[in-house]
Amino acid sequence: RGMLGLLTLVVIFSIAAHAEPQTSTFTIRAHQICDDLEHPVQIVADYNAPDYMYVVERGGLVRTIKHGELMPDDLLDLEGSVSTKHAHGLLSLAFSPTASNRKNFYASFIDVQGDIIVAQFPVREGEPADADSMTVLMKLAQAFPNSNGNQIAFGPDNYLYISSGDGGGPPENIQAAQRRSSLFGKILRVKPEPHGGYSAPSDNPFTSELHALAENWALGFRNPRHFSFDNKTGALFVLDEGMRLVEINRVERGKNYGWNEMEGFSCLHINCQTRSFQAPIATLTNAPSPDDSIGGFVYRGARFPELQGRYMYAIRSLGEIRVLKESTDGWKDELLLQLPKKIITAIGPDSHGEPLCATEDGELFALTA
Repeated sequence: RGMLGLLTLVVIFSIAAHAEPQTSTFTIRAHQICDDLEHPVQIVADYNAPDYMYVVERGGLVRTIKHGELMPDDLLDLEGSVSTKHAHGLLSLAFSPTASNRKNFYASFIDVQGDIIVAQFPVREGEPADADSMTVLMKLAQAFPNSNGNQIAFGPDNYLYISSGDGGGPPENIQAAQRRSSLFGKILRVKPEPHGGYSAPSDNPFTSELHALAENWALGFRNPRHFSFDNKTGALFVLDEGMRLVEINRVERGKNYGWNEMEGFSCLHINCQTRSFQAPIATLTNAPSPDDSIGGFVYRGARFPELQGRYMYAIRSLGEIRVLKESTDGWKDELLLQLPKKIITAIGPDSHGEPLCATEDGELFALTA
């Protein structure tokens, strides 16, 4: 069951070579790995154990896949501890790349009170971790149910990065994205301690600034739901869901990405000082609504040489997987393939950098040549 589905699509790209336009044609098949998932929201590879990958389910389970087969034992069971209202749920998973902290893994979710939780769990060989083994690393008490952000990932520097939305609610609360004294509307960077708790790295940008919180790495985001690191360059790419459009930002230490003074390339207020803010590398307006875009990673696999260095993302309701290609005059958006009648809920690379996507009806696909 689940191994027979193949969707075949032919994709044509125009590639400039020696100033002469050429056409490169290659075939992509969406090969179904399994169809027994429940609302998958993230696909995570453990680079220290390349035979395994994991699928985060919104309802609270982390499913284990080994050698392309869905295993009966889950990595984590938080059913009953997470809220599934609004855009809530168990949303993200991260494995520590350092040998000193390989006994733990990390998850982020919205709890039943509507607060953002980043938690640490001990690795238990052969059986799932559960809520009783959880140590809360960070809690962000959120008064409003929207704009949670809430992804986690370890960077190439071995620190844990956390995305937080602006907290939602009325305009006075949305200002939190611009306040360095708030953890909302930010990318955070911390060092988890093996036995619980965390510290802020000394080279975080605001550690010596009065009233600023040391965890803050970059600011000015509305709802940074998905981010990833380029495995070749280490660059951090953040998909930030705006009110009217989606931004793709290449995020750097200490920079301000504009919300709620700017959205995309436009000011939202009369006295906006654009020189104070970093513009996105691209804005996405081809989805029916801003919350319809699913990030996203820079492709560095070997299977599709034509896609090297392109940022791959999805449009949920259209079943589209698209790529952004950097050129001399900006980033160009191209349709890569479409899964007919599918709603894509997650996209990410396996441990070899090859693309996977998951759908709302519980299917997991590998994209193959």
